[in-house]
Amino acid sequence: MRAVTSRDSVASCIATMEHLKWKALPPMKTTTLLCVDDDPQVRNFYSLMFGSYGYEVLTSGNGRQALKLFHCHEHEISAVISDYDMPEMNGAELAAELKRFNPMLPIIMVSGSQPVLEEALHFVDASVEKGSSITLFLDQVENLLNRSPELASA
Repeated sequence: MRAVTSRDSVASCIATMEHLKWKALPPMKTTTLLCVDDDPQVRNFYSLMFGSYGYEVLTSGNGRQALKLFHCHEHEISAVISDYDMPEMNGAELAAELKRFNPMLPIIMVSGSQPVLEEALHFVDASVEKGSSITLFLDQVENLLNRSPELASA
């Protein structure tokens, strides 16, 4: 099984979204997501995808910047979606720091490596393989937010 690159998954998802002509489901409640990835195309994709479904989206290019954003918007951020493989601070290190400040914060790890995804479940709430469907991403976010009423209203 080859690793899916972020460019592959972004191109595939953008093509799917263009094909659907942005026929989004009715907007969900306003919720802020922090999306972290070192690839600017992936960050842009997250902004477009989650924004089209009614989410407020903050993006960050690395773990250190994500921590600063989190501290500035701690009471607004309802969930974090992070790439695993990033320079300076990987997704696991970021998740550990975020959980130290807020153990209830839902965190989804994204990776193209199956062993990383399996290991990720030891330190995050969910994991998603790069290149997964938009529906899977949205379902994971909604499932985590709906686990606890205080999370959904953060």
